[in-house]
Amino acid sequence: MEEFVEWLKNLVPEHVGSLEWFVGVLVVIAVYALGYFCGILPSLVNRKRRKLREQSATLYEDILGKILEYDNLYNAYVRETDALKRVLLGAQISTVKRDVTELESRLAALEQREPRPLPLRPLPVAQLQIE
Repeated sequence: MEEFVEWLKNLVPEHVGSLEWFVGVLVVIAVYALGYFCGILPSLVNRKRRKLREQSATLYEDILGKILEYDNLYNAYVRETDALKRVLLGAQISTVKRDVTELESRLAALEQREPRPLPLRPLPVAQLQIE
């Protein structure tokens, strides 16, 4: 042990200070590095899972917003008496339905599963005007 201490004393230049100061700095650096790696490494491992959850949550919010928009347009479509406005609402409904389907497909691909059926009400057949 004394040889090791002598070897450390030879490493430390005289103008730096005592061996205790040098060992103290090494211990502080070692404790800091250990705390850093113990705190950072688990978060690096879970970063991919956390990012996947955040993307999934964002897609779920987007899907919910589009479903609510679809529902509002559907209710307006059913109540509308003007044929021209009904055609415009039907086009908007088709666009929103396509968007919801696309978002669900992206979410299914992200979660590596099959797309689920969507809770969208079909337009009433009596209301549709087939040309």
